[in-house]
Amino acid sequence: MAPTVWLTAALASASLAVPATLGQRGSFPHRSSTAPWQRFRAMHWATRSNEGCRRALISPRVQHGVGVKLEKGSLPQDSFVQTEMRKASMKLHTREQSKEGEQKPSKPIPKWEFSPEGVMQFLVDTQKVHQTLDDVAAAVPELKDLYRASDEIRRIEGIKTDIKNVEIKYPSLTRPQPSEQVEEYASSLSKMAAENIPGFVCHYYNTHFANAAGGRMIGKFVSDKLFEGETLKLYKYGDGKRELEQVRVEIDNLAAKWSPEERQQCLDQTPFAFKAAGAVLQNLR
Repeated sequence: MAPTVWLTAALASASLAVPATLGQRGSFPHRSSTAPWQRFRAMHWATRSNEGCRRALISPRVQHGVGVKLEKGSLPQDSFVQTEMRKASMKLHTREQSKEGEQKPSKPIPKWEFSPEGVMQFLVDTQKVHQTLDDVAAAVPELKDLYRASDEIRRIEGIKTDIKNVEIKYPSLTRPQPSEQVEEYASSLSKMAAENIPGFVCHYYNTHFANAAGGRMIGKFVSDKLFEGETLKLYKYGDGKRELEQVRVEIDNLAAKWSPEERQQCLDQTPFAFKAAGAVLQNLR
C-alpha cells in the first residue's frame, strides 16, 4: 500500500474516539446483535458473521516476501492487501484525508501536547503491542513465513532504546506500566490468534504499516519538540518500502488460502485495529 495511504491511516486512527468501555474489567461477551463498534472488548467475536462476504477469486502465489524485488509502478492486481484491505482502511479516514473517508475531522497533530510523560506512556504501550504481535506471530505455525518476512520491521529493540533515552533526558520520570486498555488489547490479540488468524493478521498489518508510514510523521513532531530533532528508534527503518513489501507479499500469500468468509473476518477487524492505534496515540495529545 502506498505510504500516503498509511500516513492518513495513522491520523485517522488518532481521530477515532476511544469507546467508553475501553479499559473496563469484565469478560468477553458472547455473540449478539450488538454492533461491533459498540464494544472494544467484543472485537474477537465480531468476525463470526458471514453476512456480506466478498466472493473474491483466490489465485495461488509462489513467491515469498523475503528478498522480493519490486518493479517500479507495478502492483499485483489480485492483491488482497492492495484492494480489499485498502478499501476497508480508507473508510476510516476523514473527508479531509480522503474522498472515501467517513470520519469527523481530528485535532491537527501540531496542536498535540507531546509531553515527556505522554511520550513515555506512548512508548511503553507501543512496546506492549509490538511485543504481543511478535510473540503471537512467532508461536503460530501458519504465520511462520509472515514472521520471517518481518525481521527488518520489528520494533522492540528500538523502542527499548527510546525508553532508556527518555529516562536519561528526563530523569525525574518514572517508567509506567502499560495502560489498562493496552493490556486488554494485547490479551485480545493473543486470544484472537487462537480462533481467528485472519483477524489477527489485520491487526498485525495495520500496526506495522501505520507505524512505518504515517507514524514517522508523528514521530517527527515528537523528536522536534522533545529531542532536538533526533529521530526515535521506533521510526528508523532501512529502505522502508522494500521491507514493508515483504510483509505485504506474505499476507497476500495467506489470503490466497483463505475462504471468502475468512477474508471477511480479516476486513471486519479494521475498525478495531484503528481504535486500538487511537488509544495508544491518545497518550501524545
